[in-house]
Amino acid sequence: MMSPFFLPPQEKVLEEVLAGCRRCDERGVVDCMAHQKVGLQEEHFVPYCSVAAQCDSCSGALLLDCPHCDGGPDSMALEARKALVARWLTKESAPEVLLEKKFLRLETDAFHLLFDVEKVKNEKKMKDPHHFAHFLMRRLEGTAEIFRDHFQAKPHHLISPISIWWFSDAKEKRKVMEDVLMISSGGDIKKYTRNPVYCADATESAIQSSGPMLEAATVHNAVHILLFDMFRESWIGEKKAGWFDAGASHWYEEYFCGRVSNYCIAEANTMVDWKNGVWRSALRKWLAREDSPVLPALVNQHTGQLMPRDHALSWSLFDWVVHNHPKVIQPFLMAYKEHQPTRDIFKKHLSMTVRQVEESWRKWVQKSYPTKDAKVKRRKFPKAKL
Repeated sequence: MMSPFFLPPQEKVLEEVLAGCRRCDERGVVDCMAHQKVGLQEEHFVPYCSVAAQCDSCSGALLLDCPHCDGGPDSMALEARKALVARWLTKESAPEVLLEKKFLRLETDAFHLLFDVEKVKNEKKMKDPHHFAHFLMRRLEGTAEIFRDHFQAKPHHLISPISIWWFSDAKEKRKVMEDVLMISSGGDIKKYTRNPVYCADATESAIQSSGPMLEAATVHNAVHILLFDMFRESWIGEKKAGWFDAGASHWYEEYFCGRVSNYCIAEANTMVDWKNGVWRSALRKWLAREDSPVLPALVNQHTGQLMPRDHALSWSLFDWVVHNHPKVIQPFLMAYKEHQPTRDIFKKHLSMTVRQVEESWRKWVQKSYPTKDAKVKRRKFPKAKL
């Protein structure tokens, strides 16, 4: 189960001097077994974890010197990894500096997660915050992987890492928002800037430290920021591209969580819902009854102007694009970042008018969506790869 994931290659002369033994697969290192609660695979998936970094045995390297030999080709790399983790741990996040308090943190190249939740509710196997934080990080990385596939992007196209900060103390969260993000708000907030941040209260009425709700909000808001941060920094939600901004965020949320729980206006977090977030059959029925065109108005609104049903329509239109015109997803995003009008974007990349898009989309919905939705299920993902 040992992984070379964190260990850089060593000089050839070291391999000749330190050969290891059979018990360590001739590497000179063995797994640190102090990480069984979350699992070594999950720990290896995340390069930096504040809990793992404080392990008394391995100091976050997840490996130990083999007790049966004098060392092997990975022995020096093990020490280098320990030093790297120690340096990372001393670099406090902005909330830690402000509040003079340590938080549970996980970090990959794309995401920096701060997770201050005492106990995760509505989870049978992941009540422990450390365990659930690893789950969230895998969700985030899984979301980014599918996002990159849809948008024909590479990891280096992300301008800067995205920070996700979950707090359980409303006063601490408010202080961070005011003193770090320089924003006064009673709800959650996305700061669209270099090193963008999503900051939220895990105990608010819409979340209540519930695992499924934390997962849904994390995925949904991460996609909003991915849209802003990918290729070049620009928020399309204020450029009359609300359907694309909200539709994409709902699409990934629904893909992973099975339903939509988040809306893209502040009041919606506690006051708004449409069809309990399960939309396929409801939209199929509604569109079959509604003869009047809906896209001319829908595709020219900012994200904050969308009403509850508009969110469902936006999700469905993005769903139609994903399944029928996947090659235009990235050009759509880039065009919206340049503030091009939707009618021009449709004409250039689909060779269709807004009305023709609506006709095609409506036909596809009637053909593809069920008359009764299946049971809502959280999407599983493969085990972490070493």
